[in-house]
Amino acid sequence: MKNKNILVTATTFPRFNEDAQPSFVKDLSKELLKLGLNVHVLVPHSNKLESYKEEDGLKIHRFKYFLEKYEKLAYGGIISNINKNKLLILQFPFLLLFQLFKLLKLIKKYNIKIVHSHWIIPQGLSGAIAKKLFNIKHVLTIHGGDLYTLVKIPLGKYLIKFVVNNCDEIACVNNELKNKLIKIIKKDNVSVIPMGVDTKLYKNKNNFNKNILFLGRLAEKKGVRYLLEAIKLLKDDKIKLYIAGDGSLRKSLEEFVKKNKLQDKVRFLGYIYGKEKINLVKSCGIFVIPSIITEQGDREGLPVSLLEAMAAGKSIIATNVGGIKEIIKDNYNGLLIEQKNSKEIASSINKLMNNKSLAKKIGVNAKKTVLNYDWKIIGKKYYNILKR
Repeated sequence: MKNKNILVTATTFPRFNEDAQPSFVKDLSKELLKLGLNVHVLVPHSNKLESYKEEDGLKIHRFKYFLEKYEKLAYGGIISNINKNKLLILQFPFLLLFQLFKLLKLIKKYNIKIVHSHWIIPQGLSGAIAKKLFNIKHVLTIHGGDLYTLVKIPLGKYLIKFVVNNCDEIACVNNELKNKLIKIIKKDNVSVIPMGVDTKLYKNKNNFNKNILFLGRLAEKKGVRYLLEAIKLLKDDKIKLYIAGDGSLRKSLEEFVKKNKLQDKVRFLGYIYGKEKINLVKSCGIFVIPSIITEQGDREGLPVSLLEAMAAGKSIIATNVGGIKEIIKDNYNGLLIEQKNSKEIASSINKLMNNKSLAKKIGVNAKKTVLNYDWKIIGKKYYNILKR
């Protein structure tokens, strides 16, 4: 690769050390750095952050897109934030415009030859425009919510086609996404490369217990309400559910717990990150991912929390949604269940509680499976499509 300057763009990125924002874009960027690339990162500004900072070898640029104290659109998930506050949609054109301006400026200033965009909108659109203007290489990663949301809105498919037709390489995080995209663009030049996990961080002895963990944003597609309904069905008073995360649905979920007198069984932890998050995943007995497909069509790509739980050798219960079913094999490395089915969640929990040998087998096989998703392997796959 002659020119090693690459610009990674995203709207999900840690704002500071020990931030609760998902770190998978940063983790991937660090792997590309290890492989010899000079990585610049372009992400939205947030209150009181520096516009430029070098961190872990990455050159991080942040662009302002609104009055500083009102910049509330990007972090925590754009769709989730808009659902919580409809007025935030007014910030979206500014986010797109100022991101594009900053992107074009950085391409010229640092002689960038490759732009790696995460999500079709707004990053992929900016990258597509930059490709047309500068004839750079443009690589796009589609995570799920971006594609499923766009196909539901007027002119969304035309926007998808414009972006992907101005990409040199496209990566989807699962095969379901790839097949959905190919039906729209009528081309078969799409790779499947999921996000990854640092498996060394989660090395753990399989100590099975009755602590159940959910880890993620409290948004509709995560399906936490169905998990709470399952806990209500369980009679074992020793079962404890820990919900690590925050989001627009937290208040209504807490009200459900209070109304159904589940306070002794359910604890909301808020955002957990860093070493505390790692230790929390290691310490639970059962890890549940109750994800659903929303009425708007939004769904999981492949939850990084699933990979983290597998790396820790946890007994996993997960719904048959998105990329989950491509990694979880029922009764081998997890229990795979139908979405929106609280009774099945409850029966699966009981199944693991009453069959310790099955729980142990699932944990051991989960550890074996997730080795294929270690960041060293995923980073190399991305490096290969960036350089070709």
